[in-house]
Amino acid sequence: MDAQELIDCLSYFRESVTARRAEAELVGFDGPVVGTCCNFVPEELVWAVGGRTIRLCGGSADWEAEGEKVMPRDVCPVAKSMAALPKMDPRLWGRLDLLVIPGSCDAKMKLADILRRHKAIHVMDVPAVKDSEPARRYWQAEVERLAARIEQLVGRKTTRHALGEAVRLSMRRESLLRALLDLRHGNDGRGALLTGEQFQFVAGASFADEPSRYTDRLAKLVAALLEAQRAGYHAVGPGAPRVMLCGAPLIYPNFKLLNVIREAGAVVVADDSCAGTQRFYQHLAPRDWSRRELLKALADRALLASMCPCFASSDDRMSRIREMARISRADGIVYHQLRTCVLFAAESEILRHELAPAGLPLLVVDTDYSAGDTEQLRTRIAAFLEILATAKPFAASTHG
Repeated sequence: MDAQELIDCLSYFRESVTARRAEAELVGFDGPVVGTCCNFVPEELVWAVGGRTIRLCGGSADWEAEGEKVMPRDVCPVAKSMAALPKMDPRLWGRLDLLVIPGSCDAKMKLADILRRHKAIHVMDVPAVKDSEPARRYWQAEVERLAARIEQLVGRKTTRHALGEAVRLSMRRESLLRALLDLRHGNDGRGALLTGEQFQFVAGASFADEPSRYTDRLAKLVAALLEAQRAGYHAVGPGAPRVMLCGAPLIYPNFKLLNVIREAGAVVVADDSCAGTQRFYQHLAPRDWSRRELLKALADRALLASMCPCFASSDDRMSRIREMARISRADGIVYHQLRTCVLFAAESEILRHELAPAGLPLLVVDTDYSAGDTEQLRTRIAAFLEILATAKPFAASTHG
């Protein structure tokens, strides 16, 4: 496979996101269309009834501004951009049969209350803790309740076979992503095979694309990257500073932080974003192929492996970040906070404390969807990369 074929593979995902190709396709789709805003929603429940899902989180400053007409200004821009959907994309809004909104924060809870006046809404009650058996059982009941709501929507029961096929497809997609993550890190000493922006387009395309087609395209990309790696290809040279990106999700077109990091000469080799690596990193492992066990596996995958800061304890999240930084051989961490998002802001100082013993440099940036602070970001990222250049020998010793 030559370089052009690799470019074509990557172009599919970029164009899917930038041209909103799948969204246009959904307008004419015959089956049920369910909108979501979070990884807590098991998409497989919708696939099993012949439906499609679309994640409706937006990253547009224009959508955020429109959303402020119905939500307070000092609310998360992700929630405000969703609130703008009826006005900004009325064709897609009209096509949605159901919106599933997990109550993972106050903004999403009020978003559900606002949108329920115009559209059928199903709210999933996310427990405050996830490491207890009562919480696990409660969440399993929430997933079963969602399954019943979807069956009510289509007017028929979900068969064990159909649900099993959806789970198998999801497991194949997960396996391919894990292979892609290994390639993304570029730990062979020749540099990263993907830029942070390229990986984000790959993950973002899954928000609305037809799942079988997306998975097939993902398989082609992994094969192309493996061949490119054997040929000595790299997207970014081995001398580029290696950055891990943590914190609030980056959703297209809000890629300014990714662009600033790339233009400064660094490469994002890992992330813990619910719109990136965590999009489908969580392991799906049913004990058997009965309907009951399939539903339990979907519930456990969404809850137990979740890295969302909505839970009362961040211990496993901090441990996961340290492990990802080690595996990806990151030289430093950039922590992205969306202004007005209390959950991610509260964790930045916890992370600073956690990283101090390892000496891994941390930069916390507080931003929003506007382009007004781009130059300030350039200055701060450039200064951070200078710190990485001096700290790199020590950082490298912590990865050994």
